[in-house]
Amino acid sequence: AVLIVLSSCVAGSSAVAQESPAPAPQSPASVEEQPEDVAIGNFGVQANAVEDRLARIDSLLAATGLAADVTETLEEIEAETKALSERLSNLGSRRMMASEINALDTELELLDARTKRQIQRISARAAQLEKLSIENEKDIEVWTSAAQSAKHRSIPAAVRERTVLILQGLREARRRLDAKMGVALKLQSHALEVRDAIQAAAQVVNAAQRQQAADVFQRQEPPIWQKRAEIDEHDQSLDSYDVSFSWPASSRHFRTVGGAAAFQLLLVLCLGWLFSRIRNGLLHRIQSREQPSNIPWEQRALEALRHPWAAAFLVGLGSIRMFYPDRVADLIILAWVVALPVWFLVVKDLIPSALTRPLLGVGALATLHIVVTLVSGHPIVERSLLVVELTMAVACAGWILRVLQRLELPKRIAEGLWWSLAKAWTRLALLAAIAGTCATILGYTRLGEEAALVVTIGSIGATVWMALARIFEATFATAIHGGRFDGLRMIRANRDLSSKMAARVIRVAAFATFAWSLGDMTSAWRPWGEAVVDGLQRDLGLGFVETGVTVANLFSFFLVLWLSWALSRFIAFVLGEEILPRLRMEVGVPFALTTFTRYAIIAIGFVAALAVLGIPLD
Repeated sequence: AVLIVLSSCVAGSSAVAQESPAPAPQSPASVEEQPEDVAIGNFGVQANAVEDRLARIDSLLAATGLAADVTETLEEIEAETKALSERLSNLGSRRMMASEINALDTELELLDARTKRQIQRISARAAQLEKLSIENEKDIEVWTSAAQSAKHRSIPAAVRERTVLILQGLREARRRLDAKMGVALKLQSHALEVRDAIQAAAQVVNAAQRQQAADVFQRQEPPIWQKRAEIDEHDQSLDSYDVSFSWPASSRHFRTVGGAAAFQLLLVLCLGWLFSRIRNGLLHRIQSREQPSNIPWEQRALEALRHPWAAAFLVGLGSIRMFYPDRVADLIILAWVVALPVWFLVVKDLIPSALTRPLLGVGALATLHIVVTLVSGHPIVERSLLVVELTMAVACAGWILRVLQRLELPKRIAEGLWWSLAKAWTRLALLAAIAGTCATILGYTRLGEEAALVVTIGSIGATVWMALARIFEATFATAIHGGRFDGLRMIRANRDLSSKMAARVIRVAAFATFAWSLGDMTSAWRPWGEAVVDGLQRDLGLGFVETGVTVANLFSFFLVLWLSWALSRFIAFVLGEEILPRLRMEVGVPFALTTFTRYAIIAIGFVAALAVLGIPLD
């Protein structure tokens, strides 16, 4: 019926069409951007276009999953934020370890990022609704005018009926769009309220971090030779970590993090099985030879994996911070108590036998440090034990330095990375222990605690990450030399080089993780860290001229250049060793492709470095 009506309309307007050419039908995109007045000769095209827009509006409004998903996510975030409020209240009631406060900051950052993603989703949906609403209003205006014009008797009845139906659909769509827009705005308001609460909590945590860093360089007590003034109960409660091991509280906590605990247990079991298989394979490989041979990578791997299950357990203990970011002081201390014997069992086989007794001394210092933490509510006892710990740390560091200087080792070990780092760390620990002892005697108890933490727990952490790096180096070296990666030609043809590169990556990762862990445990670095950040944000003009380029931009420029150079070398290596040898090419073509690819990556990196520096590329 509509086709008959349109045919009659076209036939009735043929005379007019002969005098002037009919306007070309516009594409749906142009109709969406600027709806035109309804012309009787173009009625079908315009009607189909507006009905398509109505269908698109219906499909968008029918999708209710986004609102439900956003609402559920916001409720979860709000519940987690409320759960953090109890831990935030501890900031004003007792002392908290730096790692506890940093864990709060990390959790709040994650919650803020999740909330920001929900706000972006809501904003994107609101923008869609607003665009459709604007188009719908234009259509209502156009089709209202068309409905008024359709009242004339010369317009076919079918056209008038379809116009009325379209106008009704547009008005219904306006009502539904307004309702959905109201829901989106309400969700957006809710999300902003949740984010405001998270940011308010983050400000409290940041203030606590700054205050903790400031306390390190303030005197808490008079010098040890002067009489100590009386303090009230409130001050004494703030001097305590409030460590109280309770099995009901601990079991309740582990039930809360049951999923993470199960995954960590599974990780330890899998690594224990893997390390056991690697060690047994190495022993079988060595025993099956007719002639005994001393291959360096095999000997190092056997040393690292002498206790495979203890090594796996040490990996699990090293990942506690990742699995349990919300652990409190008593659980932190409990983890250290459990880790000490496992640490000694693994590390003692990775060092010369002459260092076994000094290693026991470091373990004794760590035990004493735990005792100092447990008596934090008794300032006099805590200060006395802290002086004893730091004095013993000075003696232990001097003892280790003396042993290191007299120890005769093969040139490969004496000039190796681990040995150089061990000597540098021992000198640093000696200086920190002397400074901490003097600070504690003068009354700077917080500074003394930070020094003891760096010297004692830092030394434990350094050896832990050294051991973990050696364990994973042994794992990858065994896999590479044992043929586990022989499917890759570039590794099969370069076993020693691949093993060295894997070891280098593992050592860099271990060093970065140790530095992060040490920073997470202490707060004395924060003022210097903030000063470094401020320095990086300074303009290169140094106050004489405004260049618009900061020190951070210049650092990023050279970093991008170095990364592009390293990436070009790696990709050239992969092309030359893995991909191009599998292809049939004329002589010289593989070299040309590799060289061109390398230079292209460096050129792209240079352009990216210029963009990072702030130079406009146009």
